[in-house]
Amino acid sequence: MKDTFRYQGVADQSELAAYFRALAEGLERGEFVAAENDRTFSLSPRGLMRLTLKARRKEGRSRIIVALNWDEEAPPTPLLDDLEEGAQ
Repeated sequence: MKDTFRYQGVADQSELAAYFRALAEGLERGEFVAAENDRTFSLSPRGLMRLTLKARRKEGRSRIIVALNWDEEAPPTPLLDDLEEGAQ
C-alpha cells in the first residue's frame, strides 16, 4: 500500500535549519511526524538506513536532494553505547 505526504514551501535558512533539526530529533526518537492542515503523516525510522545525497549547481541555481530509505520490517539497530555495555 502506498501512502505519501508531500510538502513544498519557501523558508529562510534559519527556518530550514529548524526543520532539519526536527527531522534529526525524529530520527533519534524513532518517529517522524509531518503535519499540514488537518493531515498528519507518521513514519518510524529504524534499523540500517540508506542515505542518498545529491547536490547540483547549474546556471546560477543550486539544489540539494536528501533521501532516506529503510525497511519498515527491519529490527532496530542497537546503539553503539548499548553494544559496549553488553560486552562488559
